[in-house]
Amino acid sequence: MFIDRLNAILQEKNISGNALCKKINMPNANYTNWKKQTPKGETLKQIADALDVSIDWLLEREDSIEPIESELLSNFREADERGKSNITNIAELEARRSRKEKTESQENQQPSAAQKIQFPNSEKNSEDELKPFA
Repeated sequence: MFIDRLNAILQEKNISGNALCKKINMPNANYTNWKKQTPKGETLKQIADALDVSIDWLLEREDSIEPIESELLSNFREADERGKSNITNIAELEARRSRKEKTESQENQQPSAAQKIQFPNSEKNSEDELKPFA
């Protein structure tokens, strides 16, 4: 829900709902109203801009980016060519490390071929015995 996302980013940025309303020149009552109804149009844009998040993120749309991703993109755009190269290299290295750790973790969780073989119990049930064809 919109209000859940709004409260999450307000808490992350250590801003109150009333402080947000003041920042975007709206009455404090608007924050209370947003708990019941998602704001529309220009108000939504003002909230997103004031909190440095996308409208898509606030509305929980599928392809929305998290605030930390938005911050990373903003930092990347502000960096000079050397900084952009460093950011790209670090991101590639961390992605490779994460993929490797994820693969290793999955391999450790999968049973080996020997573990997959199931041997029958030494105790025989009448159901376990082979029955001749009729």
